[in-house]
Amino acid sequence: MSKRLKHDARAYLRAMQISGSQLIVFVEGGLDRVFYDRALDTWSSSSGPRVSVRCAKEIPGGLGGKPGLNRFFRYLRRRGRLKDETFGYAHRCLFFFDKDLDDYSRRCFRSKHVAYTPTYDLEGHLWSSLDLREGFATSCLLTRAQATTFLGNPSAWLANATMNWLDWVALCLVAFDHKVDIGLSFARCSQVNTPLSGPVNQALLERDKQLLAAAIGSGRAELEPRFLRARRLVQTAIRTGRPLRFFNGSWLEAILEDQARRGLTVPDAQGNGLGSRTTTALLARACPSKQCPTVAFVHEAANAAMR
Repeated sequence: MSKRLKHDARAYLRAMQISGSQLIVFVEGGLDRVFYDRALDTWSSSSGPRVSVRCAKEIPGGLGGKPGLNRFFRYLRRRGRLKDETFGYAHRCLFFFDKDLDDYSRRCFRSKHVAYTPTYDLEGHLWSSLDLREGFATSCLLTRAQATTFLGNPSAWLANATMNWLDWVALCLVAFDHKVDIGLSFARCSQVNTPLSGPVNQALLERDKQLLAAAIGSGRAELEPRFLRARRLVQTAIRTGRPLRFFNGSWLEAILEDQARRGLTVPDAQGNGLGSRTTTALLARACPSKQCPTVAFVHEAANAAMR
């Protein structure tokens, strides 16, 4: 960390110490800030600890996102300031990260001041733990009955979407394992599903297998056992009730939007941009009470941090 950044971080730390907040929560971005703020509001209620939620771009250094949170957490841990009682004020810090592949790659922080989403990211958690039909109906301006007719059972829809992209996720996992950057990435939508909401295109799958084999320096035949091992891992997660362990939530937005563009025929339905609007609609329904299961992991993390 540069001298300038160290100075800025120290000043920010002093501002935290006199803020009056008893729990200071750091999150990756704007969507996270809204969700965790609402979730923690139901946790603290009127008589509980005073909570402040801040996103990564509010932290000195300008990195933003997960890298910014990582660096600031390490800074506070190194200085022993995750739990602070300076200037007569006591506060605890808590960092919420998207899990991404941190558990798979064994890079998770082990600290009561860190918590991870139950799914790959927060978007996936919202899509899997809330009423997708309600979110879809709101985003498209449909009745609940119309949304139900189009989507069917939300759990079945999620399972079908993840199974359709099973081969793409396996390709991305192998590329991740071997640290090769050839476009097989969790940051990109599937390049082997045409259309996005449809099954895998075998010709495109074979093309990307050839590219991946060349990138990691193996023959095509040598790649296959690695690919199948990754595929079984993802398939097991789906079959054991964790379909979004390896699934980027923004992919669900793209899949639903593609499906609606191809098959939604309700007059005056608003299809453009419905993926992100569905996430926003779900977010608005996420934290009605302390008993809402969607926020349970947030409350557990807050309780642990305050001990």
